[in-house]
Amino acid sequence: ICTIMKYGKELLLSYNKRTLSIAEDTLSEQGKLDFAYLQSQKDPYFVIPSLSLRPLPEVPPAEDVRNFRATTAVLTMSIYCIPFMRRISAITAELSTGLKDQQRMNGLALPEFWLGHFLSAFAIQMFESTLVMVFMLYLRNVDEESSTFFSRIDVSLLAFVMVVFNTCHIVTAMLIAAVCSNGRAAAFTGVIVGFLIPSFDNAVTFGRSGSLSKFVLHNRWSKLRTAIYPQIAGSEILRTLAIFDDYEGGAGWGALFKRAMGLDSVTLFELLSVMLGVCALNVFLLFYLSNVLPWATEYPQHPLFCLMPGYWIPGRTLPVSEEVPPEQPDAERFEDHPNNEVVVDIRGLTKVFGHTTALDGVSLKIYASQVTVLVGHNGAGKTTLMSSLAGLLRPTSGSIKIDGGDGEGSKSTAFCQQFDVLFHDLTVMEHITYYGQLLILDEPTTGMDPETRRSIWDLIGSLRGSSTVLLSTHDMEEADVLADRIVMMNTGKLLCAGSPAFLKKACDISYQ
Repeated sequence: ICTIMKYGKELLLSYNKRTLSIAEDTLSEQGKLDFAYLQSQKDPYFVIPSLSLRPLPEVPPAEDVRNFRATTAVLTMSIYCIPFMRRISAITAELSTGLKDQQRMNGLALPEFWLGHFLSAFAIQMFESTLVMVFMLYLRNVDEESSTFFSRIDVSLLAFVMVVFNTCHIVTAMLIAAVCSNGRAAAFTGVIVGFLIPSFDNAVTFGRSGSLSKFVLHNRWSKLRTAIYPQIAGSEILRTLAIFDDYEGGAGWGALFKRAMGLDSVTLFELLSVMLGVCALNVFLLFYLSNVLPWATEYPQHPLFCLMPGYWIPGRTLPVSEEVPPEQPDAERFEDHPNNEVVVDIRGLTKVFGHTTALDGVSLKIYASQVTVLVGHNGAGKTTLMSSLAGLLRPTSGSIKIDGGDGEGSKSTAFCQQFDVLFHDLTVMEHITYYGQLLILDEPTTGMDPETRRSIWDLIGSLRGSSTVLLSTHDMEEADVLADRIVMMNTGKLLCAGSPAFLKKACDISYQ
């Protein structure tokens, strides 16, 4: 556009948009033609103006900054490496020592177990994140500007970003711990997943594209892919918030849906959405794999358990008073019930594994303040029965009533497995307090020398009269010493039940 002065008036020559948008040489040739036409008019008062080509006025572009906020962002996210490995180590220790299954026996559901670990880690990391936020908001640089990392940011937005980051970070550590069979494998996997893979991923933005221009103009899909790594995504979000803080007048909630400097290939909302989506997937994998993997649980589920209606909608179990009473046992092999209070009442309990019936319609009563001993060879169903009582296994059919109602007795029940399960941060007295009034001992003296076995027998005998004890063994001498009542099992069925004296009389020489 040019203006020609003639007799103090303005004469406007305008070129259409297409002419202005084409190559500069073409526009120059068009101008020469226009001037030649004006000269042909032979007006003595007409003065040929000078013509110059320049862009329309606009805000000067931002100066490119080398290594824009990359070092601080990377170091800030790197401090979470130690909590990441510490969390993996703590969870793996509980899983490998059987503490998870021990707590599930005492009434702790699997979601509650993982939620407890998440909340304990989240509280610690949010405290650490608060210190990081204080560092970013108030600690000044030592350069001439003496500026903070953030000066015009909404603190609630920064806190929200930290909440999302910590959630994804902790869930990733929990998933790694759940799928690894031991602490060494978990630590190795944590290093690979948390550090090595992101470092060698070509899509990692910072460190490879340190300048402001390269960061903003980086490939969209590469940026979104980096959001699957919590620490990389956190660093990227901090740098994006810094751009809004420095060049957009501040970083508020409105920045979630804007592109930084109008040029960024992604928005903060898209990065956070990818992080939360991956986190949701990790939560599902944590739930699924911790139920299926044989090294993650003592009693793994079927690989398709989550598709089975029976898992989500268990069949209705009738109260004991409404069930059909069991058939009368053979009086010659089953002694009459004593007058003690019934602590455990089992009716028609059946447990099927594939094509194998581990328990076949077992009906049994365990009485208060007595030591009841399950006797049978390996594979008779003793451990399956105890695991069903402890809540580790869900019966295929039948009912179990423990000290007051169906499914209400697990918190007053303690199950001692065939290996040591101890909380290293609890004292001996705290362990005793933690255990319940119904003690379930699965072959507690296996592998012990005679002297130690005798001391354990004395300890169990001292509980008679104050606690109800159910233990299993295949040693008839042990059963004779400890039992008030002996229950013999074979192939998932009860053969006989009664006091040692009654069974010796009923079974005669076959008792041994």
